[in-house]
Amino acid sequence: MGSSSGFGPAKPTLVERVIGFRGTPYTIGCALWAAYATQLGLFFSYLDTFDYNRALVVGVFFGRDPATVTSIQLLSERVLSFVGAFSIFYVVRYMRVKVMALTPLLAFSLSSEEVFYKSFGRVSSTRWPVAIMAPFWFFPIGTLVSGYLPAPGIVPIPGVFSVVHFAITSPLLFLGIFTFVWVYFSAVWGIHRLGREIRLRPFYEDSSLGTRPLGGLSLSLAIGYFVGWGSYLLATGAAFSPSSAGPIAGAIAFVLLGTAMFFLPLKSLHKRMAEQKAREQASLLTQFAQLTNRSSNAGSDNSGETLVRMERILMLEATERKAAAIHTWPFDTRTLNRFAAVVLSVVIILLSRYLSRLLLGL
Repeated sequence: MGSSSGFGPAKPTLVERVIGFRGTPYTIGCALWAAYATQLGLFFSYLDTFDYNRALVVGVFFGRDPATVTSIQLLSERVLSFVGAFSIFYVVRYMRVKVMALTPLLAFSLSSEEVFYKSFGRVSSTRWPVAIMAPFWFFPIGTLVSGYLPAPGIVPIPGVFSVVHFAITSPLLFLGIFTFVWVYFSAVWGIHRLGREIRLRPFYEDSSLGTRPLGGLSLSLAIGYFVGWGSYLLATGAAFSPSSAGPIAGAIAFVLLGTAMFFLPLKSLHKRMAEQKAREQASLLTQFAQLTNRSSNAGSDNSGETLVRMERILMLEATERKAAAIHTWPFDTRTLNRFAAVVLSVVIILLSRYLSRLLLGL
């Protein structure tokens, strides 16, 4: 693994290095940063005015009239915002680790390590997520005002401490979001590239031609996508009006994109597997036709030669059954069932959240 040292997916992302600073366990670090970013708005808003009621409006109700927000609704929003931030941070590491776990599984199918790192070398990139995140860090006040502008007559625009809190927490939050997006799509692109490079194993050794690890990685990325982005969607959509079409359209697009991105990076590999299956079956059919023609033209052959030909025909029939069982996608029914269960669970959760907001006002 000489190529992996400090390179590619073996290197933690910037978000992971910040959260795991000084050896902090990553799960604990995710929880601490998520709590700091999403739950301390009240404290910093209170420092602005030393008025608890006004601090509630700015730091907790985000400018809404407290009379219009129930305690259960407020609690659900607080919980969802924490879960959303935690999930984004945690899934970044989850996806990167899943990419790295692919290496030993594909040892036979890769001509060299460079093929793997050529496909996934940008997964842990720092430059692009930081470049995309930078505008949100350089303009925290504008982002804060546009996102949490108070309702007229309730409370003035958040003060210095609130803006400072936002300016401190927003870099990591936005960096986490954009790193999540970067790791996901770069890993998906890596699957596509690797699918064109790996050597297919003989079908008599593996009906999936040695490609099942790529199907497993695509499933892991889909789980990361739905858990991470789904939690974030729930958190950011918690305060949306149920009468708005925005959350519904966003949820539909979210599910459709996640479903498409499970299959699309595997399409080139699917094509290769289907072509390999067709070649193997055509070759076996040709051999079978040659043997049967010999049998029909060999009336004077002795019984020993006839028996050998019959044995070869039986072997070809058994081999043809194996060739017919070659998978044309790098996953089996079990993987598809797991993926369907994940998608269905996400749809049920999003629908439940929308209905609870619509019918119960939660």
